[in-house]
Amino acid sequence: MKNFITEIEKMGFILNYNGPGWISKTRSQPPFFSQMVLELFALTNDKTLLQEFIEPLKMEYKFWTSPPKLFKFGLTRYYDTSLFSKFQQYSTMAESGWDFTNRFRNIKKSLPVDLNSLLALLERTIGQILEILGDGSPEEAKKWEQLFKKRVDLINQYMWDDSRKFFYDFSTARNGPEKSSSLAGYFPLWAEIVDRARAAWCAKKLEEFLNPGGLTTTLDDKIDGFWVLMKPWGLQWCYPAGWAPLHWIVIKGLCNYDYDILAAEASLRFLQLVSEIFDEKGVIFEKYNVVDKDTRVRASQGMHIGFGWTNSVFQTLLGRIILGVEPRLKGGFRFAPRIPEKWQNQTISASFNNYPKLGLKLTLMIEDKRKEEQIIDYLMTINKASEVELRFFKKEGETFTSILINNEERLSEFRIEEIGNSIENKVIASSGAVTLKSGQNKIVISQTE
Repeated sequence: MKNFITEIEKMGFILNYNGPGWISKTRSQPPFFSQMVLELFALTNDKTLLQEFIEPLKMEYKFWTSPPKLFKFGLTRYYDTSLFSKFQQYSTMAESGWDFTNRFRNIKKSLPVDLNSLLALLERTIGQILEILGDGSPEEAKKWEQLFKKRVDLINQYMWDDSRKFFYDFSTARNGPEKSSSLAGYFPLWAEIVDRARAAWCAKKLEEFLNPGGLTTTLDDKIDGFWVLMKPWGLQWCYPAGWAPLHWIVIKGLCNYDYDILAAEASLRFLQLVSEIFDEKGVIFEKYNVVDKDTRVRASQGMHIGFGWTNSVFQTLLGRIILGVEPRLKGGFRFAPRIPEKWQNQTISASFNNYPKLGLKLTLMIEDKRKEEQIIDYLMTINKASEVELRFFKKEGETFTSILINNEERLSEFRIEEIGNSIENKVIASSGAVTLKSGQNKIVISQTE
């Protein structure tokens, strides 16, 4: 993280890759840095880190909101400023991270929904950090809030296609949305900047992206114009390829709007694909064919193995989404399990070290006894007392009859809500911060059908 600060201080942005200076010094990574800062703070609650990061975040914001990045309507585009870029679109597409894709017809004349969602998060994050630190004047805090709200309004105005009920990049050449549907349309859900009505349409759209091995990056590989020449190289950010980081964005976005069952199913399909191919080949891949559940992807840069983001997303989908353990920005952590239906009526166990907080050791065992006793036991062992926010859900028609925490009835402390929509209908029980003791804690959920 501190290396990124150095890059921003020297270059004004985080470099897209380490390569020849005549091209690598003119294009950035997409601006995820602000969310990395919040993640680090959520793990450590160390305000001194925020003091180090606040000025670099403002510098990165200036880079993305100055011409030629700042383009039309107050929105931002990807744009590589190298001389090489004047003669082609590839290096600008590389700045987006989606090289190659049919998502854009002319990326230099497109306002990307993912980029502008990230910048909305950057605006909101700078305001959050100033509030946490108690720095800056009320006027400065209000400025960042206004910038955030303005961009959110512009995203919803220009990037929502009411005829297709989904978010798209906005093509200024066509004066309308791009043709191809892509997982970039879920960035507004990940950023939590849409209303529930539009989130419901996006959740319904996921049925088109969901395949046996997870989520396809786009719904097709149709292409025209200049990019036809590039198709033999491989449109690796297109159907039928699925990428780990996009799975995280989409699935976390679904969770933000209470689509727990759909999120768990999408997670499980991708986890199973990665596991099955690892069992077969002994390696983790950068990307996968999620339609045929194999590694046959026509890839412009080959089928890399390793691979950082697949490893981390695998752990995150399992730990944060399915088991539901995640750090809270305000301290403590959240426990909101989303056990897939295929895993129900079993015993599941997992161990965490230095997660969801540094210095915390956590062991979790889930004993699902609904088939016989209509109860689920959650055994959570931690090495120090912690504040935990709890959230459990049942399918429609099921009722919470009791929630015991360490043999004490606590149901009355939970808010019970019925969530109904075209995709999922369920009952949610959620609490404020509950103190769990050092050692073993037992939570017993009883229900009736």
